Amino acid sequence: MTDLPLLKGNHFRRGRDWSPPLAGVVGVMNLLGLRAQEVPLDTSRARELFDQLLIFLYSLARWAGQLTANLVEWVSGYALPAEIIDPLGVLILLTAFLVLAEVARRLTWIMVIVGWILILIRIVLEALGR
Repeated sequence: MTDLPLLKGNHFRRGRDWSPPLAGVVGVMNLLGLRAQEVPLDTSRARELFDQLLIFLYSLARWAGQLTANLVEWVSGYALPAEIIDPLGVLILLTAFLVLAEVARRLTWIMVIVGWILILIRIVLEALGR
């Protein structure tokens, strides 16, 4: 896919022209008084926040790796090499993220199933005239 401006009549995805629908959306926004404004991107602030996030994640991974290395040393008496602590911590963070994502996925499915059950109950009750 090539880099295409959206409102200049260019075609993308099987040649469809998205300009008229987008122009319609812009027109409705103008009628509602919602004007698009150009917001200058402060790249230095964004870069600083990104750097702080990476520093935080690295510190968290380092802490988790050191904690695990200490636990392994306490249990087995074998000290892990220092160069394995950072990769171990990053792997622990990735595992924790995947566990949280899986829990969130299961909770989402539970909510969807409960929602469908409640909708079906409502439809049945409406059909029975209650």
